[in-house]
Amino acid sequence: MFGVLFDGRWLIIFCVLIFSITGLATSLLSTPIYKADALIQIEQRGGAVSSLISDGLGEILNPDSSSATEIELIKSRMVLGKTVDNLDLAINANPIYKPIIGKGLARLKNQLAYIELDYLEVPSHWQNLQDNSLKVVQTDQKNQSYKLVGASDQTLLVGSVGSLAAGSGYEILISHLDGTMGQEYSVFVSSRVDVIRSLQGRLSISERGTQTGILQLSMEGESKQEIETILNDISTNYFLQNVKRQSAEAEKSLEFLNNHLPEIKINLTHAEDVLNQFRQENESVDLNLEAQSSCALWLT
Repeated sequence: MFGVLFDGRWLIIFCVLIFSITGLATSLLSTPIYKADALIQIEQRGGAVSSLISDGLGEILNPDSSSATEIELIKSRMVLGKTVDNLDLAINANPIYKPIIGKGLARLKNQLAYIELDYLEVPSHWQNLQDNSLKVVQTDQKNQSYKLVGASDQTLLVGSVGSLAAGSGYEILISHLDGTMGQEYSVFVSSRVDVIRSLQGRLSISERGTQTGILQLSMEGESKQEIETILNDISTNYFLQNVKRQSAEAEKSLEFLNNHLPEIKINLTHAEDVLNQFRQENESVDLNLEAQSSCALWLT
């Protein structure tokens, strides 16, 4: 066996070197993926309003939400849609690198480009164009100037960072641009529904433990700041939506009480009248009332 290994030593060494170099290159050039977590405690709803009414009615008007229900609410369009609108996630701009190893080499050289696109307005016929791709090309690194390029490298407008640029029916506002001269950035506008679906797929929600009422939200992505901002906004939107929902339920409970209290008072008065009439007709004695009268006489 050792003889066979010795005869194939060069092939073995060659294979080991190839796989070692491939593994090292993959670890160095691969884009790191970060994970952000957030915790949400589910508040058990109920309180002063529920204590004023019967237990069965309180459960109907103010039921406690299970973790599964709250998870579906967090992933709903109502909550995630507000995050998409607040953070303008439908508008995206990403640096363009050479295929396969371009981004990894830029990261090793500490030359990763960055763009922060705040506003983009396209003409109404843009969606109908056969090639509606857009690019931002950095024309000057010192003066932070750029140009918006359409299909066939057609220049649509020229602008600078921090100022709203307009031309050819397009409007764009870039607040930050960090790259070398000639760096290109792909710009695209996604539909709101597609972005919400993408968030639903990226967002992972689970309950910590069993019936603890604590939900853990997690999301993975290439940008630590982006996924942290998204999770914070989702948590805030869920909290505000939950407050509005509880306020609406409290108003309904109060409205129910206000509508039925007069009827309950009338029924109670009628019942007392019937009871007093029954006592008078049958000459019955109210033991509690008689005991109070006797005690008062004894004290005097």
